[in-house]
Amino acid sequence: MMVALSVAFYARLSVGSRQIVEIFNILNEFMGNVFGKVPAYTTIGYWTQELGLSVYKESCSLFKDKRYALIVDESMMIGSEKLLLTLAMPAINAGSAITEKDVTIVDISIAKSWNGTSIKNVLEKVADKIGHKPEYVISDNGSTVCKAVRDAGYAHHLDISHTLGMFLERVYKKEADFQELSNNVQLARFKYNMQDVAYVQPPSQRSIARFMNMSKWIDWISRMQYLYHTLQNDIKSIYAFIPQNASLVDELAETMDCITKIEKDVKNNGWSHDTICRCKQLVTTSLMSGNERQCKVGSFILEYVERELAFPDFVTQKYPFCNWLINNILYLCIPLF
Repeated sequence: MMVALSVAFYARLSVGSRQIVEIFNILNEFMGNVFGKVPAYTTIGYWTQELGLSVYKESCSLFKDKRYALIVDESMMIGSEKLLLTLAMPAINAGSAITEKDVTIVDISIAKSWNGTSIKNVLEKVADKIGHKPEYVISDNGSTVCKAVRDAGYAHHLDISHTLGMFLERVYKKEADFQELSNNVQLARFKYNMQDVAYVQPPSQRSIARFMNMSKWIDWISRMQYLYHTLQNDIKSIYAFIPQNASLVDELAETMDCITKIEKDVKNNGWSHDTICRCKQLVTTSLMSGNERQCKVGSFILEYVERELAFPDFVTQKYPFCNWLINNILYLCIPLF
């Protein structure tokens, strides 16, 4: 009982082993010392590590008689070595977006560096452990991972968030007006962070994968443009660059709205003829009728949709997995190992 409760507290409450000791002490205090002598926090830590290792070793057996898909990505650096994380999930669309509860860690590999051949070997090793090949593999657009999946002969779905973010980067990254607007937003955040006008400061822009996470600051700047005439004079002077770039703000808001709707639809409903048609219609009406840059983004998206449509069994696929979730799952699960 003590072991089971300790591990449950650790895994479900996201508390450390020292806090678990205190929880048992409190329960003993109010329940007549029902648990007796409480183990040391180091002992509780060992229990959770042993359970995590056991779950990891048995993970491949969960998919022996099931259709499954693999998710693979290079993740954090551990010293001078880099971790390659492979997850497995049911291959059938469950009708909702994937969460950490839907996936299982099936392989954690570490190497000085990863190339197409070494990643291919990991994918094949996982397939051998499970007993049959995956229905498909999901990854970002990294060249080494793409080569590995291609050489292994598996169907390959590209992560939709990474792919659409890559399209935005291709079109906007080197555009002078976009760079100026982005820099002004970032400067306003840093310059006025600790001042009394900080309550209207923009959200932070990630330096890594920033084009996958543009929606928040674009939504902020769009709202600021709408409310600009109601702001105090000192705030107006700080954010005067917003109305000066009104056309670009409107363009980014329209483009981001289209991308967000596509992601939401595909992530929750999977690829199907219906989602394909909805995506094409949305791109045609909202982007292909816009300016040159919006048309470029729209063309990239239509090409991506056609690529997914080329898969003979695309109707049964789950949505391309979001890259950020891989690292979040790793953060949640790695203490158990």
